[in-house]
Order: sequence, then structure tokens, then C-alpha cells
Amino acid sequence: MNFHPSSFGRSLGLEWELQLLDSETFDLADRIVPLLKTLEDCPLLTPEFIQNTVEIVTSPCADIDALEDDISAALGILLPAAERLDLRLCGAGTHPFGRELAVLTPLPRYLEMEQGMGLGAHTQITFAQHLHVGMDSGEQAVAVSNHLRVYLPVLVALAGNSPLWRGHRTGFTSYRRRILGGARSYGIPPAFADWNDFQRFVQGALDAGIYDGINDIHWDIRPRPQLGTIEIRATDAQSTPAEAIDLAAFTLCLVQAIVDDLDDNGGLNLLATPHPWIQHENLFQAARSGVDANYVNEGMETNHPLRDHVEATLDLLLPVAKRLGLCRRVRSVADRVLDRRGGADRQLRVLELTDSFENVVGALADDLSADPLSKKGAPVLPGEASVVAS
Repeated sequence: MNFHPSSFGRSLGLEWELQLLDSETFDLADRIVPLLKTLEDCPLLTPEFIQNTVEIVTSPCADIDALEDDISAALGILLPAAERLDLRLCGAGTHPFGRELAVLTPLPRYLEMEQGMGLGAHTQITFAQHLHVGMDSGEQAVAVSNHLRVYLPVLVALAGNSPLWRGHRTGFTSYRRRILGGARSYGIPPAFADWNDFQRFVQGALDAGIYDGINDIHWDIRPRPQLGTIEIRATDAQSTPAEAIDLAAFTLCLVQAIVDDLDDNGGLNLLATPHPWIQHENLFQAARSGVDANYVNEGMETNHPLRDHVEATLDLLLPVAKRLGLCRRVRSVADRVLDRRGGADRQLRVLELTDSFENVVGALADDLSADPLSKKGAPVLPGEASVVAS
């Protein structure tokens, strides 16, 4: 298994899963098949595992500006096409009130997955945002993944956008993670000593018949050798293109800050790695309470508000963000959530004001369609290659 570095260097690729909604009821609509029939010439739009989802999958992008162009182009085609079919779209980690079982997209890989998942294939109705970041080598991919695991509570807290599920307040900012918690191979990846250690694990798992391929390993972070990237999969789908791109910028700067510190200081300025079960606890608390969670340090002597670690992470990122011209985007992610303007807070605020889960979904749909990037649009040329299949 060879690692193929991206020709773009620190390339980017975003996978953003959006919900298909009935325009009258705002319930989920299993309409991806007829929608895609009208979008045959748009390679940036793909089906997902369940038919109530459409996924924007960007091409490999050299920078955040190119990523923004792809997202805007896809939305410029997708939103009018959905409207013609009496559909609306929204972004969130879960649907606030939908109760129906999912209908699977009839593609061979998904139908095979159904056999292994049983009922879970129809109940795990969640929506995520995955970011690919180009790596220089397999060794770098493993080293960065190892250190990035410790920052997962920060990313999950900043991206929390699934506080409601099946007509209930869940008590979590990211309940999507609890729904996926019962699934195979989700969660924090193990640490690997080096690239060879990772290769041995994957090959052994394939030889043992545990997995058919690396796409079946759904860790929160996974190296993608054939793409030359690491894929960060831990975060809820964001509600607007601006928020999705801001989160991508924050994550890119975090990855680059880890690379820089490993190269310059051997990782001395990075968060130390707690015991694996403490990592699990920290991530659980981040999904439950967001930035109000406690973070337990590596020695388990003390805990600190996760807010402190968000601010410390910002300090780590800002030199990189300044170099890349991304300070505004990086600050906006943290400021939004620290000021209680993040996705989960906004959903709960609408519910508190209106006592209507339908109004929450309506507000999500309005937020997506009203974003200036949704209206910017640009033509997508037929045949342009998208970055990956999930």
C-alpha cells in the first residue's frame, strides 16, 4: 500500500452532506435519485448511503478560495434543481424531528453495507462534514493523525450542530456522535508508531476479512493513501456554506500548525496525549456540552473548561492563519461558538422561541438558501473530477 502525495501539496477536499426536505412539511425526503437525474452533468454532487442526503464533494483544491468556488458552484446548481422538485435543503448533523427509517441508495456498495449493518443501516440518519488535507508522505500522515486526535474535542465542540433528534431535545450539542456510536469502526483511531505500523494494521485487517477496503474504516481521522490525504470525519454538517468553509479553514490551519510544530519542535507545543479512555471521555463531554465541557489533562490531575483549550488552540493557529490569510475565518469559527451563536445554540434558540421543531428546520433551510455563497454560483464543467467517494 503506497502513499501518493497530492500534486497540490497541502490540498483540500470537502465532503458536505446536506438534508433533502419536503418543501411543505420540512420532513426528510427520500428523493436523491430523481434529483440526481436532473444533475447528470455536475460531478460535484453525489448520492450518499441514504436517499434523503445529497453530498457536495469538491475537486482537489489548492486553497480555501478554490474550495469556496467549488461549494458556491455546486449550490448554484443544486438549490434551483431542488426547488423544481419541491424540495428544500438544510445543513445539520441530525434532522430535528424525522422519525421514518432511512431508505438506502440502491448502489452495490451501499446494499452490501446494509447486510453487515442490519437495522442500523436504516436508523443511523446523520449528516457530516469531512475534510481531506494533503500530506507530504505516509509518515507525515500518521504523525499528524496521532496528534490531531487530541484536538478532536475542540473540533467537535466548534462544529456541534445536532442538539435535536426525533422531536426531542437530546442534551447534546452533537448527538450525531451518539447515533454513530453503536456502529462499526467509528470513533477515535488508534495511535500508530509509524507508516509501516499503519500499513501492517490495514493489511492484516483486510487479510482477516474484517474490512474489504480502507473505506470501511470509519474512524474520526483516517489516512487515505490513494489520495495522499488525511481525512477528518468527526464534525457535524454545518448549516451554511460560510460556516462550512470557515470550519474547513480552521481545520486546515490546525493541521498545518501540527506539521510546523512537529518539524520545528518535535511537537513540544502541542497538547499532550491523555490515556485512551480519557481521550474517549474528553470527546464524549465535548459532544455533550460543547465548549462548556471539561477537558481532563494527560495526567488526570486537573480538568479545565474546554473553552480554555479552544483559546489555546487559537493561539497555536493564528501564526499559520496569518501566513495563509485565514485569520478572519479561523477567528469566526471560535467567536461564533464561544458567543453562543453556533449551530446547536441557534437550533435550540428557535425551538425555545417558537416551540416548533418544524420551525427549526425551516430556519435551517432559510439560513442555507440566504447565505451569499449559495447565490454566488458558477458553472461547473461536465467531466471535472471530484475528490473522493466516501
